[in-house]
Amino acid sequence: SAKSVIFGLVDMFDIANNECRALKDTSRRLFNVKVLELSSAASLAGIDTYRKHNLSVLIIPPTLTTLPDDDQVRDLSKLILDVHHTGTIVVSVCGGAYLLAASGIASGREMTTHWAHRDVLQRKYPDITVNTEQLLIDGGDIITAGGLMAWTDIGLLLVDRYLGTDVMISTSRFM
Repeated sequence: SAKSVIFGLVDMFDIANNECRALKDTSRRLFNVKVLELSSAASLAGIDTYRKHNLSVLIIPPTLTTLPDDDQVRDLSKLILDVHHTGTIVVSVCGGAYLLAASGIASGREMTTHWAHRDVLQRKYPDITVNTEQLLIDGGDIITAGGLMAWTDIGLLLVDRYLGTDVMISTSRFM
């Protein structure tokens, strides 16, 4: 579920911070994780605050329930597009790919999602290439993960990118 992805990533990033501290390398910036919840008005509570503080990564978790309605998708898509334009990396896990695709930032690009979403996502957004043979697709500013449990791979990729390979390896060993 989305909650297991969210809390799993929060735990992983906490572990990565602890592993980084254990290496006594104070030159690295540690993860500062904020969980933003979707409001009924299809906005992310607190996103404006985080925009002002150089949000590095926005992770769109999967959903096991129905997707937001078309109005919510439109509003969230604009928000994702705006955040992306500030230099924020946008990550989707599994069904989170719908919101990323709806934002338009993946237009003309390849992305992955859970295989069960492939045909619907490709039909709804023909301007993207859906490749469910790949577990992760790292486009630099956009990263997509296929299956529900691919959050572990996304998390380790981000730990490697931001804290280094040594911290990623020690985090992986710890987990």
